[in-house]
Amino acid sequence: MEFKYINSITDEVAEIRLYKRIGSTYDEAGNYIPGVNGADFANEMEYLQTRTNLINVRINSGGGTILDAMAIQASIMNSKVPVNCYIDGLAASAAGSIALSGKKCMMADYAMFMVHEAQGGDDKVRSVFNESVATFLSNRMGKEKPEVLEMMKKETWLNAKEAAKMGIVDEVISTKKKAKSPKITNVFEMEKIYNQLLIEKPKMENINNELGIDKAAAENVAVDAIKNLKEKVSSLTNEVDSLKKENGDLKKAENDRQEAEKAALKTEVENFANELVKDKKIKEDEKSGVIENCLVSRKNFDFIKSTYAKISNVKEAKKIFNPETVKNQAAEDRTSWSYMNWVEKDPIGLEKMMNEDPEAFKALQEEAASK
Repeated sequence: MEFKYINSITDEVAEIRLYKRIGSTYDEAGNYIPGVNGADFANEMEYLQTRTNLINVRINSGGGTILDAMAIQASIMNSKVPVNCYIDGLAASAAGSIALSGKKCMMADYAMFMVHEAQGGDDKVRSVFNESVATFLSNRMGKEKPEVLEMMKKETWLNAKEAAKMGIVDEVISTKKKAKSPKITNVFEMEKIYNQLLIEKPKMENINNELGIDKAAAENVAVDAIKNLKEKVSSLTNEVDSLKKENGDLKKAENDRQEAEKAALKTEVENFANELVKDKKIKEDEKSGVIENCLVSRKNFDFIKSTYAKISNVKEAKKIFNPETVKNQAAEDRTSWSYMNWVEKDPIGLEKMMNEDPEAFKALQEEAASK
C-alpha cells in the first residue's frame, strides 16, 4: 500500500508527516501547488489507529487552507490512540493550530511557531477557526481568550524558548543542528528552508567511495561517474543480449544438426534392414527389431552392420544370435578367442565388451585386421 504522509509504522509507534502546506492551491501564475489533503491525511490516520499504539505527527508547514486544517485537527483529536505533535521546523498559521491538537506538543530548539487570524474564504468559517485556535492557546497559556485573540490579530511569532515559556508547547527538544531562524518573509519559503535541514541528504563521501572517485569530489563529478556507469551497464546489457542470441542460434544449429543426423541414420538403418531381408539374412518380421537396435546409436549400428557382414544367411544369423548358443558357451575359456570367435559364438558379449572395455575390443579388431 502506498502512503502520502505516513513515514514509518511499527506495533509501538508510527510517524506521519506534515512537511508541506496545508491543502493545495494555485500561485499567481496559475501553477498548481500540491499540499496536504485533509481527507487523505484523515484516512491515513484512521489506518494507523488499528496498527500501532502511538502516533507522532511531525510538522513543518507554513499553514494553508482552513477546511483542510480542520479535517486534520479533527482526525488527530478523535484518534483512538494517543497522538503527539512535533514541530520540526515551522508551524505557522493553520499548521500552528494543528500542532496544538495532539496530546502533547514538542518543538525543536531551532523551530518557529506563528499564530494569526485565519485569512480568506468564508467569514463564518474563519470565525469558527479563530475561536478554535484561541481556545487552544488560552487553555495552554492560562490567558484569557481576548488576550489570545489580540495575539492572533497582530500575528505573533515565537521561537521554541518563547513558545515553551508561554505554555504553548510542552517540551523543547535539544538538537545538534545549528540552524539560524530564517528571516520572516514568506512562510512557505521558510518551510522550504526548514525542509532542506530536516530531510537528510545522502553523504556524498560514502557515495563517492562507492563510485571510486575522490571522497571530496563535487556533485557534478559524481553525476559524471554515474553516467559512465550507466553507459557501461547499457553496453554490457547489449553484449549479454547479443551473447544470448548467439547462444540461442548455436543451440538451434546444434539441434538442427542432431535432428539431421538422426534422420540420416534412420534412412541408412532402414536401407540396411531392407538389404538384410533382400539378402535373406533376416526375415521380414524381424526387420523392425533390427531397426530398433540399430537406432540406439551410431556405434550400435556400426557393430550390428559389421556383425551381419560376416553372415551369409538366416540360418547362420539365428545360430549366432541364439541366446541358448551363447548360454552353452558361457563356461568356455575365451582368453584365446579371436574377433571372429566372438562374432560367431557370442556377439552379445562382444557388444558388451565394445561398450564396457573399448581397449580390449579395439585390440581384437586390430588383431583381426592384421591377419
